[in-house]
Amino acid sequence: MGGIFATLNTGDRDIIISGITITDKRKQMVDFSAPYFPAEQSIVVPSDSKVTSLAALKSEKVGVVNSSTGDIVVSDVLGKNSTAIKRFDNTPLMLQELFEDGVSAAVGDVGVVKYYIKQHPEKQFKLVPDAKFERQYFGIAVAKGNSALQAKINAGLQKIVADGTYAKIYKTWFDDNVPTLPAQ
Repeated sequence: MGGIFATLNTGDRDIIISGITITDKRKQMVDFSAPYFPAEQSIVVPSDSKVTSLAALKSEKVGVVNSSTGDIVVSDVLGKNSTAIKRFDNTPLMLQELFEDGVSAAVGDVGVVKYYIKQHPEKQFKLVPDAKFERQYFGIAVAKGNSALQAKINAGLQKIVADGTYAKIYKTWFDDNVPTLPAQ
């Protein structure tokens, strides 16, 4: 695993914090902080939609971000080459298409989708969770073996959770359903 993760182990970077999902494969290359944000997919539909699950998307035109987890899961349900799947380069473009009725549902990262829903309350959209969406978490990556930096980051995360700062930030940008984060 090279790329951005290699910059940690060569000393070019101290941390990577931009939406890095904690996975077993990545843990072999780098160390992670305690989880700081849930990283899962969700279906987003208009509030009056009858869609209640991934299976219900079989009769819908669905937006996904190209090569994302959502694309993989929706392709499993509808078929990789399904003409009902409309792929986008990024989440804002996908959601704009949903807002303009170009697709009847979209599947994307729950954090980004919650943010857009909060920013556009006039659109009246809702999230539809599904058990097929595996819950993962974002963490802050540090070089393998850099336990001193990892401990400082974890102490900072623990502090903002304990003093309510994390909840305040989450409610400001997403919604009032502040997630309970697992220990590392």
